[in-house]
Amino acid sequence: MRRLYKILLSVFVLALLFGRVQHLRNTAAYGVELLLPVEAETVKKIGTLRLLRLRYQPLIPPSAVSESGGRILVVKGIGSVASFAGIYDSKVPLRPQEYVLRYRVAFGASPSVRFGAVWVNIPKGFKAEKAAFAVLKADKNGNTVLTGLADGNGAVLLRK
Repeated sequence: MRRLYKILLSVFVLALLFGRVQHLRNTAAYGVELLLPVEAETVKKIGTLRLLRLRYQPLIPPSAVSESGGRILVVKGIGSVASFAGIYDSKVPLRPQEYVLRYRVAFGASPSVRFGAVWVNIPKGFKAEKAAFAVLKADKNGNTVLTGLADGNGAVLLRK
């Protein structure tokens, strides 16, 4: 009986993981593309991998940040660049070019607000200092997937 419970639990966990991966794939394929300002912090080499650490630039005024994370409202501007429009209220309908973004706060030596992945695998020869924007795809609930990096003009430098 105990063995059956372990098998059922394993199948359940695998189903949850598969569902999450499928949701991320759908967001990457069909989500709305937004550009968020980032700063390339460090390049870390692990074997043949080169990982770039991103730091999202302040998009939210400090007074609006919740320690537990939350959702904000952004407006998609020229070249898909997102700008802060306010705290998201589910009772207020979205207007054209308004989107919801989910964020979380990372505490540490220098606390930061994160909207998506903070590490990205970059190819050899990629100039990290040219990256000015993270290219994110967002779904209607504010979940995001990092799909690339763009320069200061919004031209995509790297697609994942």
